[in-house]
Amino acid sequence: MDDFHRGLITQVHCYECNALYDRIPCPVCGHVIEAEKVRQPDGSYVERRTVPGALGWSTHLLLEMMRREWERADDGPAPMGKTSRKLVIVILFWTFFESLMDRFYHAALGDLDEAEAAKILRKFKFVGGQLDELHKSLWGMSFWEDLAALDYVSLAEQIRTIQERRNAFIHGDPEAIDDTLVARTMGILMDVQFAWIKLFNTRCTHKRRKIPIRHQVERAAKTR
Repeated sequence: MDDFHRGLITQVHCYECNALYDRIPCPVCGHVIEAEKVRQPDGSYVERRTVPGALGWSTHLLLEMMRREWERADDGPAPMGKTSRKLVIVILFWTFFESLMDRFYHAALGDLDEAEAAKILRKFKFVGGQLDELHKSLWGMSFWEDLAALDYVSLAEQIRTIQERRNAFIHGDPEAIDDTLVARTMGILMDVQFAWIKLFNTRCTHKRRKIPIRHQVERAAKTR
């Protein structure tokens, strides 16, 4: 199974605590989904557990677009200077990451009334404020410090580098996204997903409202 068919794609939500997992029992609360007996054409029965996947379709599409671009033959016209022919991978990755963080904080505020949670999310509508100020207001440390506490120090640094270089590209530096950055981005794609799952299960479970990450985050469109 390749990296594009692991990670978040295989996850489901626990009905009891909202944790993400891909193997029974739930790693957070120990809940076991009851199996149903399904009759086969030959008259025998097999046990099956059927649950919806955790991801929304838009997230699946982002991962699929990254996969296609990564596997595409590198035969296009040479870009200017050091700019990568596959620079769109970094843009897609950051869109993917922002989408995950939107859903993370939406689920993390599940103990609050919907109106109060929506007010907080409107206040911190940009990802930079979410990762620093909002995260610190909720747990006393930034998102980066939280990742480091889970032994993802190097990963946190690499994500920040991608953020900085992506922003530099958006603001006029075409060479900020080179082949090296594209390869590093693809190299950490799976680690980012597993780290995010671990952090989600630490911070976003056992809430009053269980908010699956496949739910759309209703928010006014924003520019970062």
